[in-house]
Amino acid sequence: MRKSAARANPGLKDVDLPGRTRVVRAFMWPLPGAMGGGLFGYAGMLYGRWGGGMVLVLVFAGLLLTFTLPLAFAALSGRAANALYNPSGSGAPRRREYSQAESLAARGLYDEAVAAFEVASAEDPTDPTPSLRIARIYRDRLAKHEDSALWFKRALDRAEPGSGIALLVVKEIVELYAVKLGSPARAVPLLARLAEGRPGTPEGAWAREELRRLKEQLAEGRDA
Repeated sequence: MRKSAARANPGLKDVDLPGRTRVVRAFMWPLPGAMGGGLFGYAGMLYGRWGGGMVLVLVFAGLLLTFTLPLAFAALSGRAANALYNPSGSGAPRRREYSQAESLAARGLYDEAVAAFEVASAEDPTDPTPSLRIARIYRDRLAKHEDSALWFKRALDRAEPGSGIALLVVKEIVELYAVKLGSPARAVPLLARLAEGRPGTPEGAWAREELRRLKEQLAEGRDA
């Protein structure tokens, strides 16, 4: 293992060289501005335009300017980056992990996976992800389609209106009714509520169009 110089030789002090270098650089930043202000003021004094007081003012102004400008630029750059990568302004986005439940599902332990997702759903009632995972397990792995429909509805209730996940859940519910349950008419009330309750959102627009198509399909079936 590498030892510091102080440990190798007790007569020496252990010096944080990178830290001291940063301190020296911080104090060296303003020097060019101070020198520039001083030279400018001195030239003015030689030509009889300013007195010694103005020279001191220019030196101090150059010192202050070259010290504060980099800090201001760094602060503005940080704000711009935050606005670009986190436009909501609410800090770092929270990302939940469901590794235990996913691991259970991957091993074919679907009932246990459902139970784990139910715990996660109870811990955060605002997150639609656990409800969506449960609905898919019931639909694709356990063939419990009524339970699947129930959890899809819960996922939709928790999804933010206008979000991509909301539109995805609506499509999966309608497909579940039409294909797995063989009862597309059951999707009509849901689509009607969405079309009326979420106007101006992607899922509302899709529900309105799907409702129109589904009604035409049902009417053709009755006529036949």
